[in-house]
Amino acid sequence: MRTLKTLQALLAASISFAAITSCAAQTRTWTTHDYPADGFSIALPSDPQINLQKDPASNSQMRSYAIDLGQGALMIGVMRFGSKPTKTPDAILQDGKNGALAQSKAHLVREKKITLGATPGLDFEAESDTVHLRAQVFLVGNTAYQLVESYPIGKPFDHAPDFFDSFRLISK
Repeated sequence: MRTLKTLQALLAASISFAAITSCAAQTRTWTTHDYPADGFSIALPSDPQINLQKDPASNSQMRSYAIDLGQGALMIGVMRFGSKPTKTPDAILQDGKNGALAQSKAHLVREKKITLGATPGLDFEAESDTVHLRAQVFLVGNTAYQLVESYPIGKPFDHAPDFFDSFRLISK
């Protein structure tokens, strides 16, 4: 249960970060960034700000990769749980989504089950009064990967497909 609450808090924090940041333009050169220690690669418009948070009580840790876009933000979160979750992947993804929506006070606009190879995932969009966000969450064993893009209502980020479509799991 603590693992689920940690995932919900992570998603809510990711959404909050993406909603409040501000700074650069959408016209940047995108390059692929490899993060073998966290097991993924992704195309990004600049080097991300990287932060590590640990939760000794649950023996879990979360590393976030964030990029401020001025009119929005991109964030990748890698959450390593202290032990393998006991719920089904679908239940964990749904609980994480529902908790994030409740904590961020956003309402669900769309959701769809997805996969990345054999990896189960969830793609959803939500809105608050001022912010639109899209998130993809994948669960690999005891690691959850969260991709979040956020922008003001009515001002979509043109390169969102570049961000989501470029995400790949790689060998650690």
